[in-house]
Amino acid sequence: MTLGSLLARAALRRPDAEAVVDGRRRLTYAELDARAAEAAGSFARLGLARGDRALLVLRNRLEHVVAYWALQKLGAVAVPVNFRLAGNELRYVLEDSGARLALFEASTAASVLDRIDAIRALPGVHAVHLAYQHIEDEAALQEEQKP
Repeated sequence: MTLGSLLARAALRRPDAEAVVDGRRRLTYAELDARAAEAAGSFARLGLARGDRALLVLRNRLEHVVAYWALQKLGAVAVPVNFRLAGNELRYVLEDSGARLALFEASTAASVLDRIDAIRALPGVHAVHLAYQHIEDEAALQEEQKP
């Protein structure tokens, strides 16, 4: 049994139960499993395979959860890093971990894009910007972050 298969089992046992709550955004186990499977397929098309590492330069929210479970389904290794790392620190972690994929989002892009040329120079490494699926999710997120 793997972690990826545990999510699939949870989706079969309790498909309509809430698995993730991120402000107003919510996913059931069935929805999380489906999104993770879709993301796993996308990562596989980029060449990510079992045992490969992927850097997660993401904040603690829904996208991070989906990416984590997608990696588990592939048998890949999630390498979560502090999204506040400076570009040179991020490059060190990327090189030291041997990650083949760096996932980032708009709010964490500065440190990734600061070193994008260095990242692209590494053989077989992809940098992927995760975008929000729905414009209303972005608006809700911005609204929740206001003081």
